[in-house]
Amino acid sequence: MARRMKLGVRLALVSLFAILLISVRSVWAGAFTWQGPGNIWSAAGNWAPAGGPPNVAGDTAAINSGPALTLDIDPTIDGFSMNSASAFLSITNHTLTVNGPSNLMQGRVLMTGGTWAGTGTLSIGANGFLTATGPLSTIKNPIDLKGTLTIQSTNAVGGSLSLDKDLTNNGTIRLTAGESNGRASLKINQGNGTLTNNGIVAHDGGHTDISASVVNNSGGVINVTGDVVLGAFGTKGSNLGKITIAKDAVLILTGASFVNDKTSANTGTIVGAGFLDRRTIARGGWTNKGVVKVGTELPRQAQVLQALNADQPGLLTFMGDYVQASSGELDIPIDEGGVAGTDYSQLMVTQGAALLDGLLTVTVANPPAISPSDIFTVLAADSGLSGFFANAPPDANDTSFLATNGGTFEVSYLRSTGGPSAVELTNFVRAVPQPSSLHLLLSVGIVAGLWALGRGSRRRCLWLGMDKAKCDPDQEPI
Repeated sequence: MARRMKLGVRLALVSLFAILLISVRSVWAGAFTWQGPGNIWSAAGNWAPAGGPPNVAGDTAAINSGPALTLDIDPTIDGFSMNSASAFLSITNHTLTVNGPSNLMQGRVLMTGGTWAGTGTLSIGANGFLTATGPLSTIKNPIDLKGTLTIQSTNAVGGSLSLDKDLTNNGTIRLTAGESNGRASLKINQGNGTLTNNGIVAHDGGHTDISASVVNNSGGVINVTGDVVLGAFGTKGSNLGKITIAKDAVLILTGASFVNDKTSANTGTIVGAGFLDRRTIARGGWTNKGVVKVGTELPRQAQVLQALNADQPGLLTFMGDYVQASSGELDIPIDEGGVAGTDYSQLMVTQGAALLDGLLTVTVANPPAISPSDIFTVLAADSGLSGFFANAPPDANDTSFLATNGGTFEVSYLRSTGGPSAVELTNFVRAVPQPSSLHLLLSVGIVAGLWALGRGSRRRCLWLGMDKAKCDPDQEPI
């Protein structure tokens, strides 16, 4: 009995000692700064002051210099900061839990199958970079994004990032994958969340996708240069900014609906010369209330920092019904007669019909290069054509006229119920140049000035007492 009592006392003392240690460590909780020279989080000597590493509630971790470090434990802390261009933290198959603010102002965080957890907001400043690559990484915290969030596929495994909370992008999101490097994927709240874009979303080649409701606000830019899927089952997407589809690139829109729309301050624009596939969205779920401009983008340096341009003719293949509302606009650049997609732009609607309303805007780059015999098939649909453009209402013969910047086209609506249909422009008549108001005023001024000059010279001649006939040689002497 006595031995049992002694054993119980010893166990009680050990438990008490452990509790005291935890309490003392909590009292010691403080601000730790990374200093190296090692490269792992758990080594106490890599942190200042002595007593690290930061790994309990109340601790904070500051990384304001190199060398790069690797998270090799699963700490729970109350604050995190990184503010140095040389700072680098790698999180591979471990979890960093931060229940207070996390400020990534400068430096880089690389997640490879890692997790950022806790209740504090993760703020990524303008000079902060967070990259997810390889197997699924997860961020459970709210994110304030003003810097760069990258999902990168580097091998057949791909690159995948899952966010538990909705995301508003005020910086740059990059999804990049080589042609043979698997898929780069961003998923928000299991696909039921929302990505609100006020900045730049760049899909840099390869196969990439965003599973969420995508709302591209005024001023927001989405660049598509690969094979891209936007949306998720049951979600609603919209574009009030600019979406650019590079030549030969593919944008697949999925979900319950997607609307390209206008605001009083900005016109929602989809522009490009690749493929836009909306076949998974029901006919009533797609609407062009903004601008669809068909054109090939001009290459630019650092194109991720800006919307791609579309100043040259191109061919945009639209898969599924193309529905244009009364506020919508289809823009077609024309250089000269010749091949659709090269010399002039064409919207080709495949596996669907064209339901027309709104405006057809045609811009002629070189009117003298257009002849009346040139035929421009600016829209072709393989499953029928209904409606018409409001600025080219057809007569009984389904023909009309359309004024452009350089002249007037005859418009023909070539309809086939459920079959191949088209909108053609022919019989171009160049506009007759009209003298400008300034030119007219200048001409009148010159004539008036010469007349006044003549009268003034005659007065001066007579005032000097010269012979009247000499003053006015055209007048017969009396």
